[in-house]
Amino acid sequence: MCSHYVVFLLNHLAQPNLQWRAPIEACYGYTPDLSPLLLFTFFQQIYYLDAEIPFPNSKEKLGRFVGIAENVGGALTFWIWTEATEKLIALSVIRGAEDPETPNIHLDQITSDSTPKETISLPKHVIGIKDLLPDGSLLFY
Repeated sequence: MCSHYVVFLLNHLAQPNLQWRAPIEACYGYTPDLSPLLLFTFFQQIYYLDAEIPFPNSKEKLGRFVGIAENVGGALTFWIWTEATEKLIALSVIRGAEDPETPNIHLDQITSDSTPKETISLPKHVIGIKDLLPDGSLLFY
């Protein structure tokens, strides 16, 4: 899979021997979209969505980013190596797992070396979103 990622990368990056055009642009006449290359690095740890996991468990699982799935799904569909099954799957609902600002607290507690992580306690009587975010800030995804 590494070789597919390298080929994708080389086909989308400008080359000096092509007058600083990408091979895809020189061949087909359009400038390639570099957006998928800017989101993740090869073998970066990520969370991917597994919609079949029942509530109240986390619907995210750990995996590794191994490339862009060009001919599967939409423009931002990626190849993921699943750590649990060690198989490749193509998904578009993923996010980085290495960002300390957006951890998956539930999943990190299960997969850690039995080191307790900080947990979030909710107020006993939640009336609205303002009770969850007392400073008034809202996060949209």
